[in-house]
Amino acid sequence: MTSNQNPEEDLRRREQELKERELSVRLRELESEVYGRPEGASSAAQEVEVVTDVPPTKPSFKRTLRKIVNVGKFLAVVVAVVVAVKIAMWLAMAIMIGSIAYISYELFLKNDRPSS
Repeated sequence: MTSNQNPEEDLRRREQELKERELSVRLRELESEVYGRPEGASSAAQEVEVVTDVPPTKPSFKRTLRKIVNVGKFLAVVVAVVVAVKIAMWLAMAIMIGSIAYISYELFLKNDRPSS
């Protein structure tokens, strides 16, 4: 049968060929990622440009782990800054209360003593 006689069969055949090409491209991408062979990546990239319906690849485990580590570092810095600000506030409050107590002592209690 030719494509003019049975267009549905031709469409199914083309879809099957497209799926096979997508799978082979994805397999080459995964192999190059696992084995670190850049020579296969260039041909796979050329075929990806031809096939436009390829779903985006999932991020690798190492990349995800790096992102998690960076987020952890950021959160550690944020927690350290918050703790430092809290300690500075407590210290400032202690200094203010101490200075108010000292000034009150100087004004009210020290002058009440008779100087002899």
